[in-house]
Amino acid sequence: NLGSGKFKYALNLSTEASQKLLKASGQILSTDNYFKTWLSSTQKEFSFGDSAASRRKVGAKIENSLRLPWSSLTPQVNYYAEENYSASTNFYYNDKNTLSLAFPFKIGKNSFSVSWKKSSGGVEATTAGGDYYSDVQALASTYTKRGYFFAAAPIFDLESESLAKSLYKKTVGLGKSDSLQSEFYTSEYDLSFNRPLYADKRDFFIPANVSLAVARDIRAAQTLSDTNQYKLKLGWAAFNIFGKYGSIPIASWFEQDEYLASFTATLKSPRSNPGNLTQVYTCYLQANFYLTKDNILRNGAELSFQDADNYSIKGTVAWKRPGKTSPISALAKLIFKRLRDQEIPIVRSDSINCSWRSASSVNSSKPKKTHSYEYIHSADFQFAKFFALTTELDLGFTCAFDDICSMTASWSLGGKLNF
Repeated sequence: NLGSGKFKYALNLSTEASQKLLKASGQILSTDNYFKTWLSSTQKEFSFGDSAASRRKVGAKIENSLRLPWSSLTPQVNYYAEENYSASTNFYYNDKNTLSLAFPFKIGKNSFSVSWKKSSGGVEATTAGGDYYSDVQALASTYTKRGYFFAAAPIFDLESESLAKSLYKKTVGLGKSDSLQSEFYTSEYDLSFNRPLYADKRDFFIPANVSLAVARDIRAAQTLSDTNQYKLKLGWAAFNIFGKYGSIPIASWFEQDEYLASFTATLKSPRSNPGNLTQVYTCYLQANFYLTKDNILRNGAELSFQDADNYSIKGTVAWKRPGKTSPISALAKLIFKRLRDQEIPIVRSDSINCSWRSASSVNSSKPKKTHSYEYIHSADFQFAKFFALTTELDLGFTCAFDDICSMTASWSLGGKLNF
């Protein structure tokens, strides 16, 4: 960090390297020598990348911000690059570069932000093996292959026809035997507004944040997909509205309440056929009621709608409250005399989750519709300060129309010992 007076510059550099290894069958660590055993068990934590890994990832991030004294203006320029190696029946490298510019500022107590983010990457076939060094080399080689990413100028990349052509000419006619499989370029411009909470009933009706975005998504493989997107997002947050201590105290059965909601409308327009519009609407609502400090009723619902054949509805209700008695606590007191004069805190939770989903398919004239229901009951027991016991019962039912229906039931018991 560098700063003088009201000016302040911050630079953050970070790197990452991670991998996922396939479970080794029959591998047993020797315990004859403590230090050899410790080295064997921890060598993967300090690995330079295992050639037998099913997934590896390397990445680097550069973050810059400059705080200016005018309207709390803080320009930000961030760059992130990553390379992902995956191994299954085939072996691929998947790279991604992201450059973002943001100009957050304040007017009074209200916060605004104007931002631009562009990303580019691709999928290339490779051979099995390698390590982190070869992953970094693969990432570095992409910079000479994706010159359009750095050349694409702000605003210009929303309308440029040559940008899409530069991607497609590299992938058209490619087959599975070719190294390059696909490339993409995305660009998004966003204008957002956030206000402070009023802490009264106005929060329930007036959005706390608004976001408008315009984006372009270009994906090139054997065919070209070039789509414009327009997105509107509204968000609400309200606390203590209708409860006993709320600004509109019309419900006495709970003390406090809180509400979180959002609405998103997305319009997608293919550039090759602007009249073929796709509209997607998403709503989310969470309502929590605090009957007392420890007695909480949580509710949530999410709706996503595109058309009559493509939609998703999810709902959940969860009730968490203190428990009075249980056969498990009674049995524990019967077995352990020291617990008979102690109070064993019990916390019970019940939740019901439901979902309905419909999705169209290119392989069928009818959409695939599924619905599922789940009931979960859990109880937590705290024995003294050192041991906690948890039990859970899970019942589920899932059915796909004109297909298979299934029922599931499970019970689990777990414990936690603190030293």
